[in-house]
Amino acid sequence: MLVAGLSFSCSLAYKSFCETSNIRQGDMVIRGVITDSVTHGIRLKLINTIRGTEARDTVTVWDATDIECNGPFPQRTSLMGAIGDTILVAMNLVDSIAEPWQVIGDYLYPDNFGFTPHLIIRDDTLLGFISGSQMAPEQFNVWKMDFSDWLTYWNTHGNSCTMLVGIKEEDELQLTLLPNPAQSTLYLQNSNSHVPVKIFAPSGVIVTNSIFVNGQLDISSLAAGIYYAEITMGNKTQVKKFVKAG
Repeated sequence: MLVAGLSFSCSLAYKSFCETSNIRQGDMVIRGVITDSVTHGIRLKLINTIRGTEARDTVTVWDATDIECNGPFPQRTSLMGAIGDTILVAMNLVDSIAEPWQVIGDYLYPDNFGFTPHLIIRDDTLLGFISGSQMAPEQFNVWKMDFSDWLTYWNTHGNSCTMLVGIKEEDELQLTLLPNPAQSTLYLQNSNSHVPVKIFAPSGVIVTNSIFVNGQLDISSLAAGIYYAEITMGNKTQVKKFVKAG
């Protein structure tokens, strides 16, 4: 059972659902419907298990212990949604009793102290802080997505969605970055002017705010990996993906 809040201060930067599920590998990931409430808990009817194994078709999820962090920080199942809501939730089994109402073998309200452990599904659309970084501009985070598309991404990326970002690669500006992968210098093809560019990590966090000078950008200081370049020309902006080679 997770011990809430040990590695977090009272000033929280929330992690997305995708990052939460990646950090907490021991959590079950379940899609289900909240069918009713009990004292200190809810009943969740399973639609399918995304990660882990659960033979029961309905499970009980119990309240966890509230946290004191500049005031009470509730850990109650009522925060997961209302009766009739379909949710996607990352949570683990109760393996020790912290409160008298909890039952070993049932589930515990997933610690939300700095995490986003559950999302709402309405009309087959996943809603909430799905992926990205709280510190990044909103357009670089995923807040709404077709559930079947999310599940396909999860299944084809090793039961993970941490690389999922809310960036659309539109071709309005017809931009090309060369070479790709690049090792030390990235070139903006057919550009001889000074062009502003922001470089984002897959998490959505900005790592460089710079300028293509005569079509060239020094990327030697970047660690190897995947990045997104937000390029602005006039009143148009386009995002292009590139790989920094080691």
